Amino acid sequence: MEDLDAVALLWRLKLISKDKLSDWKELLPHWESYSKNSFYLHAFLVFLANGKNDLANELMESSINNNCNIYNKKMLIHIFEGLKFFSEGDYVSAYHALSVILNSIIFFGGSNAQRDLLEMTAIVAAIHAGYLGKAKKLILGEACSTVVL
Repeated sequence: MEDLDAVALLWRLKLISKDKLSDWKELLPHWESYSKNSFYLHAFLVFLANGKNDLANELMESSINNNCNIYNKKMLIHIFEGLKFFSEGDYVSAYHALSVILNSIIFFGGSNAQRDLLEMTAIVAAIHAGYLGKAKKLILGEACSTVVL
């Protein structure tokens, strides 16, 4: 559980540009074994932060392909893509990938803190993309654009 908390904290620090690569590097050995279980999104963040795009892509593909529920598959695609775009500095694409799922993310599962991490990422992506009005709506909890997944 401490590894989960460390990843969540470091990602939140990344959102405000206060993370250090050295912190992420310390986590990498712990997460290579976690990537095969239900903590795949946390492992994905660690891989992205460490520039291990091959591991991140492999994890993304296997997680999507191993999920039988078509609704969850579509949700995962948006989540993985949004996080990857954000990590690459493509804030416009990150915002668009994440904002379409925020209204229905509660049905995906996970904790409130995990869902909050995705919402915070979408907000910061919107700010960096220059979508200040959209960021404000997300902060205020107003409906964002949705698609039928």
